[in-house]
Amino acid sequence: MSKDCDDLISGGPRKLLGAFFVLLGLSFAARLIWNLVQYPIWPLEVENADWAFQWLVTTIFDYYALTACLCCIMIASEESLLQGLLWAAAVLLLGAPVACAYIVKRIIFHGTIELAGSFSSLANPNREIASCVSSWRGIASIAFYAALGTSFLGRLVWTLCTHPLLPVQSENADWASSWLLTTVLDYYTAALCLCGIILSTDSLAAAIIWCLCILCLGAPFADAYVASRLLLGGSVHLDDMKGLTFDRSLGRS
Repeated sequence: MSKDCDDLISGGPRKLLGAFFVLLGLSFAARLIWNLVQYPIWPLEVENADWAFQWLVTTIFDYYALTACLCCIMIASEESLLQGLLWAAAVLLLGAPVACAYIVKRIIFHGTIELAGSFSSLANPNREIASCVSSWRGIASIAFYAALGTSFLGRLVWTLCTHPLLPVQSENADWASSWLLTTVLDYYTAALCLCGIILSTDSLAAAIIWCLCILCLGAPFADAYVASRLLLGGSVHLDDMKGLTFDRSLGRS
């Protein structure tokens, strides 16, 4: 992580950023509850244009409330503030395939998607660090996220071709339902990226609970996870195992 990014989220700004994620999560939770009351999710009414469009709007909010967490991690993790901002902007504008590409890039070039100060490193700070890329877990993770991003990209392109994004057709049930499904898939693709980071960082039991909440109950729990790390002294920047391995090899020489 660059010094610029480190300074950006230290001290007072860190607390403010944590408060921002608390407010973001609460705001979306309020929107979700309103939507559930006004437009119950069950039974599904995909042929009802009003129902489908309202859930589309809510799912869009859900996606951005979650990707705000990924953007925070990206900005904190990159070598320069500009690089982090470019990755964040790409995720916000182009969708979850960019998040998958970022995860693959971090595994290949940095050896891990653990947040610094992870459970495993705290439990065993003297452990031998090996590059994740050379392990079966690293190879499997790269293959999984590459396939996940490519699959959703195919769905996104298909939706853009068959149901053009503009003009917005809020009164067309077919258009709204198609984009609703695509946006749901967008959310879960991005959510699995964040879940990969959480599973790599926390104890297995805690990580499973966080991931289930994010996948089943939505972005407020993603915001709560990042807020808890910011407010309770945890790190929001990704570790660099390749760099640590290199430093340790120098220390032994």
